[in-house]
Amino acid sequence: MYPDRIYLKFLCASGLLVCVFSSRLSAVVVTPVAKPIVRLEGDLTHPKMSQDGRYLAFVNGESKALQVFDLKLKSVFLVSKHKIGESFFWAPDSIRLFYKEHAKDKNGNLVSRILAYDNVSHKSVKVSTYPYLTGPMSFDPTDLSLRVLSKKGVHSQKVVFPGNRLANWQVAQRSDFGQWLLSDKRVFWLTDGGFTMKPVSETDTVQSFNVSPDGQSIAWANIKDEVFISKAGSKPISLGYGRDPSWHPSKKLLIYSAARRVGQKNIGFDIKVVDEIGTGKFITQTPEVEERWPVWNATGRRVFFTRPKTTDLYAISFNIDSTDK
Repeated sequence: MYPDRIYLKFLCASGLLVCVFSSRLSAVVVTPVAKPIVRLEGDLTHPKMSQDGRYLAFVNGESKALQVFDLKLKSVFLVSKHKIGESFFWAPDSIRLFYKEHAKDKNGNLVSRILAYDNVSHKSVKVSTYPYLTGPMSFDPTDLSLRVLSKKGVHSQKVVFPGNRLANWQVAQRSDFGQWLLSDKRVFWLTDGGFTMKPVSETDTVQSFNVSPDGQSIAWANIKDEVFISKAGSKPISLGYGRDPSWHPSKKLLIYSAARRVGQKNIGFDIKVVDEIGTGKFITQTPEVEERWPVWNATGRRVFFTRPKTTDLYAISFNIDSTDK
């Protein structure tokens, strides 16, 4: 083993295949035989894994409802029937799921509501309500606060989790460092306690996004299927065409559905892993099917993904391991 290399171990149908990558992830295409690990009712999109690896929150592609799949009990629970989109995240304790929904009040006016769903009681409680529409909800792991943007400005709210302490790195990188904020069409980097808001993206509708676990980097895909990475408000790095970015839970790696293109048209998607500067390779190549919505499991040794217009959840197992020798 060498310190400047990353070792990926793929568990495929034919056995264990080890791929050696340089520190910039230049290597080989792997085509594992993926089999569904569970079959659900309705297709699933926007999957997000809880930190303990037990729960997978997702949006039903048909009904647009937010649901939670318990991987231990193999049960699915309804969280909300309202349109949620990308605006939900897991609490550090994996018990609560925070989400934002647009709904109508008793007078028929559209409002934005932030709620918290409890996995134990299977009930939601209201966190806050805004009498107008807001943009996507982001969560800052460095100070445990959620943020939304509206026509009235930036709304920030501290989320308190009993028994949960901020790690030393989180304390060192509190709001003095900066936070990510999104509207429906732009990505912003907030500094100076929220008084300075720097636009990072162009004015294209944000289709999906993911903030890194340390809160410093963000990856997003726009409506043109272009994927970008930015660190601390820096100039975005283009990853080319694709969708559904998702950061590794502990390493500076990103996985996403990279587009296969003919001319100016997407003809499918394969799973690709890259580092913070965008260097990487495909880890699957399946021209006969599309692979969408990849998401790491809690340990970063497994990736779940789905295929459009199916009800199946697939998985690929592998290790990313850097060692001294």
